[in-house]
Amino acid sequence: MKRSVALIAVTLSMSVYAAEEAAKKPWSDAAGLGVVVTSGNSEGTNFAFSDKFKYTGLTNSLALKMSYTIAYSNRPPVKLVPANPGPGPDAIYEFEKTDTILTAALVIDF
Repeated sequence: MKRSVALIAVTLSMSVYAAEEAAKKPWSDAAGLGVVVTSGNSEGTNFAFSDKFKYTGLTNSLALKMSYTIAYSNRPPVKLVPANPGPGPDAIYEFEKTDTILTAALVIDF
């Protein structure tokens, strides 16, 4: 019984120390990866990778958030473009297979 109480106390003190160390760092980073495979009426495979970075060390109330996402679709959407002007065959436009998105935000906390 005494050993388990001592072990719990050590674990709690270590988690408090780890939380204090994490609070000292003004930045954070998170990455994500996704895969979607579909079959049936239509078949396709999509991949996505994202990375989100946050820096809160500018001032006490100012933070910088940045995100970069890469999305890949092996069967991208298709758009039918009408002939311009007048008669003629419509054109089929296939979108790019890879999309990239970069976002940046300045966050004010008040």
